[in-house]
Amino acid sequence: MKNSIIPILAFVFLTFGLVQCSDPWDEHIAEGLTDVNQSLLERLNKEENATLFMDLLKSSGLDNNLDGKIAYTVFVPRNETIQSLVTNLKADATALRRFVQNHIAVSTYRLNSSSDTVQLTMLSGKIVDLVNSRVGGVGFVNPNKGSSDGIYHLIDGPLMPQLNLWEYISQNTTYSQNLFVESLSTYNLLPTASPDDPGDSLLNNEFLQNLGDVRVEKDRFTYFVLENEIFDSEVNGFLPYVNYRNQADSSLQISRYHIVRDLLVAHAYSSTDLPAEVTSISGV
Repeated sequence: MKNSIIPILAFVFLTFGLVQCSDPWDEHIAEGLTDVNQSLLERLNKEENATLFMDLLKSSGLDNNLDGKIAYTVFVPRNETIQSLVTNLKADATALRRFVQNHIAVSTYRLNSSSDTVQLTMLSGKIVDLVNSRVGGVGFVNPNKGSSDGIYHLIDGPLMPQLNLWEYISQNTTYSQNLFVESLSTYNLLPTASPDDPGDSLLNNEFLQNLGDVRVEKDRFTYFVLENEIFDSEVNGFLPYVNYRNQADSSLQISRYHIVRDLLVAHAYSSTDLPAEVTSISGV
């Protein structure tokens, strides 16, 4: 009797296991996605309003990434919105690749109509927000188009790669404030400065080390930049309170640091939602 029960139990357990293991794309079909029997590339090649983006995708060589081994979400700007960009992008292979990468996210993301922000990591390494039925601030035209190995959305404009805060600071050193922050990467402001990772020389920068690593795009900041005359005035106003080892240059640098450290806030505010009062990372 025991010998006859064992095979039956094994069959029951096997059947239960098969029922429990469902194909995630079967779930997507249940959610309303169609044509999931075709690959992402097959579907995109048939999309009439995606011909210009597909031309850029193939020119960049990134179509080879869409080989079915990894599921992707592709945000496809409709033809009319990128027509003026095509010639310049094709003339610059680096810019072309970066542009296309900024429209492809690893994993699958459906249109999010809620107010919750989903941070998407694009192949470019950039973070793009999906929130309030918009991605990177761009609206959707025809979302949630399924395939066997990913999803694509037709959107109403390109997702241009945006500078992160550190890139902005480094590329806008005509502002005295930014020039000072950037210089901290090579200027040892404090003798106690030491990088957590010797391989990351920028962590010698006291602004990045002590206030906020504004290279990390998942973390959000508001950074206030003073006009040069105002910045210099604020620095000179604080200078009498600094006497660093009787060294005028070092005292000036310390004074600059004290002004700059009060201008970084650990929250992203636009000019339209800026509250009457904010608290900087330094506590001011």
